[in-house]
Amino acid sequence: MSATSNLTSSILNGQKAFLKSVCLPASKKSIALLFVLVQEGFIRGFFVNNKNKLVYVLLKYHNNIGVIKSFVFISHVNKVIFFKVKMLWQFQNGLGTWIVSTSKGILTSQTAIKKHVGGCMLMKIC
Repeated sequence: MSATSNLTSSILNGQKAFLKSVCLPASKKSIALLFVLVQEGFIRGFFVNNKNKLVYVLLKYHNNIGVIKSFVFISHVNKVIFFKVKMLWQFQNGLGTWIVSTSKGILTSQTAIKKHVGGCMLMKIC
């Protein structure tokens, strides 16, 4: 299981169980994705325990319902989908947040358009 899918399944399972936080192994990619989730308001925050190499994710709820409904993966290990910056505007329809892995790091599609970079479409967060 990849670090990204482990992160997303832990968050969704934690929200279904109404946990305040979840703990998972730390990786550079998961920390970069967590920064985006905090900026977009999907989680309350996170902190890294360097001693144990673990990340604690503080989950967020609205009216006792988890803020994140689902993660829809676009690119997989054997199917990687790249988009140029000219194509990213199609994903700004307001129906979720699109996550893109670019040369500038992991960004939302809106931020990637502002920085004028394309990249690999990772997932959609609803």
